Parts: sequence; structure tokens; C-alpha cells
Amino acid sequence: MSTLFQISEVMNMITQTLIENGGEINEELEELLTITQDKLENKAVDYAAVIRSLGYDNQIIDQEIKRLQNIKRVRENSINNLKQRLTDAMEQFEIDEIATPTTKINFRPSTSLSIIDEKAIPAEYKTVVTNVKIDKNQIKKDIKSGKEIEGAEIVENRNIQIK
Repeated sequence: MSTLFQISEVMNMITQTLIENGGEINEELEELLTITQDKLENKAVDYAAVIRSLGYDNQIIDQEIKRLQNIKRVRENSINNLKQRLTDAMEQFEIDEIATPTTKINFRPSTSLSIIDEKAIPAEYKTVVTNVKIDKNQIKKDIKSGKEIEGAEIVENRNIQIK
């Protein structure tokens, strides 16, 4: 029987190899993860430990993504504010270009379309967009109450839960 430390080391190695393989299970991992009936309970606990570990990692990654997105948003706002201040100052002094040996700042002409009156636009320039959304909750309620609804059925699923 393996010690808890040995099992932990093997599971850490399996987890790391699984991550390095991009989630693919190779022959070596398959052999390590092979489940026999008498080892099912122990292996299931080991699987749960790996699943929990990867889940916790994902939570940390999600938090880090949100943190970095917030930093990016603040920087984008700062860039936009600084650009607007620079634009306002150059327009105030009627300067179209500032050139130094390391930096060139100027205005680039561009065009954009502004719709003044949407109703006045001819039909040939309009596209009708419709969205269909199915109310799955209501269909599920109705089926459970005995109503038959063509094109839909309730399917029983078995979802593994790890606590």
C-alpha cells in the first residue's frame, strides 16, 4: 500500500503531466490512471483530489484574469484621457503636428457616418434582424406538469459531484 505522501507525489506528477500534455492522456498516464474494481474507491478519491486541485487553479486563474482586465481597463482609460488632453491642447493652439527626433504627433484625417434620422434612411439600406429565444424553463415546467410539447423532452442526467 502506498503512503499518502507517495500517492500525493504520483497525483502531482499526473496533474503536471496532464497540464503539460494539454489535457491529453497518453499511455503512461493511462496506465497510472487505470482503475480496477478493488482500487476504485482509492482512485476515485485521487481523481477527486486532482479535479479539486484543477478547479481551485481555475478559480485563481479567473481571479487573476479579472484583476488583469481591470488593470487593462484603467490603462485604456488613462490612454484615452491623455490622448484627449493632448488633442484639446493641440487644437487650442492650432498645432497640427509635433515632431521630435523620437516622436511624431499629428492628426490623421478620417471619416465616419452619423445617422441623423433613422426613419428617413431608405429601406434598401436597412436589414431586419430577429432573434428567437426559447423559454426552456417554461417548457420544462409544462412537460413536468403533464403537457406534451413537440420537439422537446426532459432528459435525466447524472452529474458527478465532488465535495
